[in-house]
Amino acid sequence: MNRKIDIIRSLTYRLIKDFYLLPTKTDEISSLLSNTYVTLARKFKNMSYIIKLIDGDSLEYENILEDIEKTKNLILSSKQSLRPIAVSYFFMFSDETFSFNKSNLSSSLQYINKEKADISVTFVNSDTCEVYTEDRSNSLQANILIFAKEEYEKIFHPEYKIYTEEDIMLLIKDIYEKTTAPKSITPTKLNTFSITKIFILINVIIFILGLVLKEIAGGRDILFEYGAQQNLLVTHNYQLWRLITSMFLHADFLHLISNAYFLFVCGEIVEKFLGRTKFVIIYLVTGLAGNLLSLILLDQGTYSLGASGACLGLGGVILYLILNKKSEFRKHFRNMTSFAFIILFNVFYGFLLPGSNINNWAHLGGFIAGILMALFFA
Repeated sequence: MNRKIDIIRSLTYRLIKDFYLLPTKTDEISSLLSNTYVTLARKFKNMSYIIKLIDGDSLEYENILEDIEKTKNLILSSKQSLRPIAVSYFFMFSDETFSFNKSNLSSSLQYINKEKADISVTFVNSDTCEVYTEDRSNSLQANILIFAKEEYEKIFHPEYKIYTEEDIMLLIKDIYEKTTAPKSITPTKLNTFSITKIFILINVIIFILGLVLKEIAGGRDILFEYGAQQNLLVTHNYQLWRLITSMFLHADFLHLISNAYFLFVCGEIVEKFLGRTKFVIIYLVTGLAGNLLSLILLDQGTYSLGASGACLGLGGVILYLILNKKSEFRKHFRNMTSFAFIILFNVFYGFLLPGSNINNWAHLGGFIAGILMALFFA
């Protein structure tokens, strides 16, 4: 079997299955399986995305340039509409033609992209597995190409399933027949409301309520007295509710804002990937785990409050996804290394500030619990 045909069929199957990239019309399905030139497309938000998988050796060089020129004109004309177009090419060449085409097509693309045509191109040497990308694309385009390149690298593993025309046709038929096919590239689309934003709103409301009660009580902090985690009261007076209520209290406005921002960023990701129910469980369990660890390791006279343990628990879940679900995660987020660094920095930076009021053990406990919860759920 022709290696490039295997590559094109397998990439076609995976892009249809994972990104819902489909032929734009039902009558194009048969031409989609021509084996040497496959075009898939989908609409997402305010953009239309097209990816072309092409056996470059099956076309004359002039025909490739003509195709790219037509694509450029299509893209430029679409910029006048409400739904602009972005196109990604995935060319496969033999070792004999790879260097020539890569060099000359790259030069042509540099000229074409000066006109602000949103075209990105990946060149693949189907004999040596060398991959080269001319990427001037937006986020989703780049993520599709990253996914395609990762799938390409897996294809030659002995255990990788090579998909056939029949597999592709059955998959397309199944998707067209489903009335509830996903309409978003994210695993869970939040159609009605976001639990993350509700948790943020709860924290804000409680903070404002605390200020109002403090004003009414002549400076006495009622919520702190009855809600903060005071270790002595928890262990000796069995006021166990403080392990939960302290997660919704904050010392000052800066404390609230920093936790709310971290919760917004990490919470939205976890909620989209794992769903609302699992998000709520993770948030409460990791926050409780952080408070329990600080209860065990800190002095009896210690008090603490804040959502940091729960927030770092969400960070632990995301770090697990980054390290163990890389290909799925890259479809949605590009700067994974930077994101992982920010999470780890927030976990450990307090240990570098001796004498600070940061509850490092709550951070660490929530973070570790988050990783364990991810192992259980993800």
